[in-house]
Amino acid sequence: MKLFNIIFALVALSVPGIEKGYAQQSYSLANTRYLDSVEQGIRNYICNDSLVYPAGYKKNLLKKEIPVIEVLNSFFDSTFEANQVNGKLKKIRFGKTRFAKVNKTETDIGLIKVIHVIINGPYLHADVKLDCIGNIVIRKSILLNSNSIGRCGLHGNQITDFKMFKTFVIPKLKFPISVRDYADIIATGFLQKNLAKAAEINKDYRFNLPSDKAKKDDWINNILYNQYNSDSACCYSYYQPPEDFVALIRNGQLALINDLLYSPNYLYAVNAMEAMIYLANENKLVINDSIRTKMELLKQERSVLTVQRTSDVLGIMQGYNELKTTNQQVIQKYRNGIPL
Repeated sequence: MKLFNIIFALVALSVPGIEKGYAQQSYSLANTRYLDSVEQGIRNYICNDSLVYPAGYKKNLLKKEIPVIEVLNSFFDSTFEANQVNGKLKKIRFGKTRFAKVNKTETDIGLIKVIHVIINGPYLHADVKLDCIGNIVIRKSILLNSNSIGRCGLHGNQITDFKMFKTFVIPKLKFPISVRDYADIIATGFLQKNLAKAAEINKDYRFNLPSDKAKKDDWINNILYNQYNSDSACCYSYYQPPEDFVALIRNGQLALINDLLYSPNYLYAVNAMEAMIYLANENKLVINDSIRTKMELLKQERSVLTVQRTSDVLGIMQGYNELKTTNQQVIQKYRNGIPL
């Protein structure tokens, strides 16, 4: 299964005109074959050849899903911009016919704004996340699931209605999909060219653009890439220094840590600040007036920080000052994480 995922992703990325997995043409055949393969694996190895789907679907409810799918396709167009979101959503939640329930939120994590949209139709449930810098969308992800269900195995456990997806949704999608944990249908992509445009506009930040040609085990490039993924904006810890920054310190990547102080991602900038506080205390770098000014601005900023309070409890803070942590606590945190 995993090999099939990889092969399909590589094929998608190699097609001319595609921006990191976004297709401008129908992927119906490839998506259907892929889903057939996943479903067969589920049937054989999870459901013990017992997999039952709904006998049929109401045509009037299926018609309501068509505008929803059209909106999802527009989100995954490589030319889509953040200011188009509300206009697209109006088509499905307002007017004479309400096609789906829609919930939209926006969160600032530094320069990056995360637009989170949940669309719940009669049969289709979509969870969409757009990472934006200004009006420029740099990353898109979507998680699809079904409100109708299949039944699996001896005890009839609930499972995603792949039949509904294959017969109605997949033929209309214009982007490649994969399946996570044998349940969620996902699509994601990173728009390298759009990120370069954002870097040209926002000169006060240091983007350190990741390479799209780097190997997957290039850990430094992965750090640069992950700062543009809102899912990596969790979580700040009072007690454990982030592994990426410990690795940067151990490998003497002090210049990169300094650059990450100016990252568009607030958590990365905060982590860089704390790493530099520790390094300055260890006489490994000097915090000059310019850096000190940037640190004060970060502390006063009101961007969202998600905090790991315990192993299973998260909290939301509006900016670093709400953490009420001290430099000495930061230094001790790094000393505990980087033993001599």
